[in-house]
Amino acid sequence: MTSDSEEDVWYSERLETLVRFGFERKPIEEFLNEGEANVVDRLAWLESRREQASHLEDRIVSFRSSHPQLDLEFSRTADLLADPFSISEALSEFERMMMKHAPWEPSLERGRVSWHEQEKGNEWSVLYGRLAKLDPSSITSVQILYPLFEEPERFDELFRHLDTIEMDEQRQRRVMDDGVESLRSMGYSLPQVDGFDLMDAFSMIEQWQFFHNTTEQLKLSIKQLITPFDSQMAEDLDAQRLLLRDIGQLPELQELEQEVARLGQIFEERRLELSNHIDVWRSQGIIFPHKGELRPSELMEWEANLDSIGESIESHL
Repeated sequence: MTSDSEEDVWYSERLETLVRFGFERKPIEEFLNEGEANVVDRLAWLESRREQASHLEDRIVSFRSSHPQLDLEFSRTADLLADPFSISEALSEFERMMMKHAPWEPSLERGRVSWHEQEKGNEWSVLYGRLAKLDPSSITSVQILYPLFEEPERFDELFRHLDTIEMDEQRQRRVMDDGVESLRSMGYSLPQVDGFDLMDAFSMIEQWQFFHNTTEQLKLSIKQLITPFDSQMAEDLDAQRLLLRDIGQLPELQELEQEVARLGQIFEERRLELSNHIDVWRSQGIIFPHKGELRPSELMEWEANLDSIGESIESHL
């Protein structure tokens, strides 16, 4: 290299190609000017970085197109890809994200060249698509298949294992659908679960089932604790219960549950107190038409007439 003009003549086009790709001009010019004796090697290194960056961009595009529901942000990776000296960092950043959202992707990518060399590129793409559609709960099952990702000659075996995983997911989704339909048949308005991950769907179903169990237990508590004492109050409380039909109303349902328990305890304490009062009168020789403790259904009537009954008894003692 003898002058800037000669330098421009022989590698300016390659430099412009790097800039058009997205690398910033100034850093790569400085890099080339630092080692004029090795400019050919440095250009080749920069071009290899461009190929790595281009390949990583393709991986990002493939992931986004196969996982539109995730809507992940790759801006940091994209920023790193604009710097040829940060390509390794960009790759590490991308694969960290993959380990969280698609841990099979790096392993599958490592075997990609072998699949194409054996003219099984289409099968590799089909495999990528099937893996991308799997539920996150199947990741553990897929991990045992990683060694096969680098053995394209065993793709039939790999696909059979994948068939088993997919069938298990289908079975779980049928169970999920049955659970949702069962709850809907009880009058609950559950959201559509088609786009849910299995674990999220089952968690939601479990929450709704808990809500249903709570309202059914409350219904039973009203019947057992309140109805024997005051049927009208029991009807009013059950009407309140029936108004609470959404899982977001669980705190209100639980408050009503506590209120029913409190009322039931008060009724029972009043019944026992009045029964003890009656037992005192019996010990004084007063005979009542009923024997034993006061029945819950009699509490209200006895309390309403307690003063007059007491006066009458006192007049006969």
